[in-house]
Amino acid sequence: MPFLFGDFLITRKLLKLIETRGKEYLTPEALTQVTGAVKRISAVENGDLSDEERSGLPVDPLYFKDMFPNVIKNIEKLKNTGAKIGIGTDSGGSLMALFGFYGDELKYMASAGISNFETLRMATYENACILNMQDRIGTIGNGKWADIIAIEGDPLVDLDSMNNVRMVMKGGAFIKREGIAGLGV
Repeated sequence: MPFLFGDFLITRKLLKLIETRGKEYLTPEALTQVTGAVKRISAVENGDLSDEERSGLPVDPLYFKDMFPNVIKNIEKLKNTGAKIGIGTDSGGSLMALFGFYGDELKYMASAGISNFETLRMATYENACILNMQDRIGTIGNGKWADIIAIEGDPLVDLDSMNNVRMVMKGGAFIKREGIAGLGV
């Protein structure tokens, strides 16, 4: 069964993220604006806005919901033609990557018939190639800039494991390291 943008739990996820982490990362005004925007999108999803009110929104989530199956078909077509596909922009307007739901974006790519391995390669090496920076980023190697994560689970079997980040190393320093043996945590 393909992973589809259809149950609209995204606004619930976003509101929970904003509620739990918003004050940590956003100024009070930005927090107010983001919360208001997500609540307006939620109102569209729940059918609580008229067509006129909906037309005044900067983004219409129902449009993206309707268009999303075409996004998946287009990704399939691009992959079949050998096109380079990067990951990490917006999954065709699903708002996933913009708000920290990168693991869901990976699953969307896999739902287009792309293997988990290839999906992860697209998110790392292929992105580096698109930026013409493959000599510096995208893989781990001597002399390369490498930010590293450790996850619980095997993303080649289950991409949901990408949401189980246990360690983050950026620029050689640990940003997060919960539960990693040998790190004194």
